[in-house]
Amino acid sequence: MKTIVLLLISLASFGQIVTPKSSVDKFFKDIMSIGTDEAITQAFASNKWMAQNQDAIKNLQDQMATLTPDTFGNFYGHEVVKEKKLGESYMMYIVMARFDRQPIRFTFEFYKPSAKWVLHGLAFDVKMEEEF
Repeated sequence: MKTIVLLLISLASFGQIVTPKSSVDKFFKDIMSIGTDEAITQAFASNKWMAQNQDAIKNLQDQMATLTPDTFGNFYGHEVVKEKKLGESYMMYIVMARFDRQPIRFTFEFYKPSAKWVLHGLAFDVKMEEEF
């Protein structure tokens, strides 16, 4: 009986397709549960080419480390404010992260070179007004 249960669990997880939106949601959940450094590392794990660009990942991790409760207050969640699509293989999500002090704009870029989406770029700033 254990074999059947394990097989069903394996098949269920195999059938799941990671979408750009689910990756964005996972990123913010990961920030809360495992911290910013590991959330960034895991987000870029989908892109094998980022392994060659560890300096950029480390730089982003250092910048994200400034988003502390002392500087921005509590984090209350995130909202997708804009979704852009170029063809069937490139997507961008603009996401507002809600903090006490002010909102932070995150820009996620996803690319699908063949069968699966990869995180192509991630940036953040405080320029939410540019989305109007």
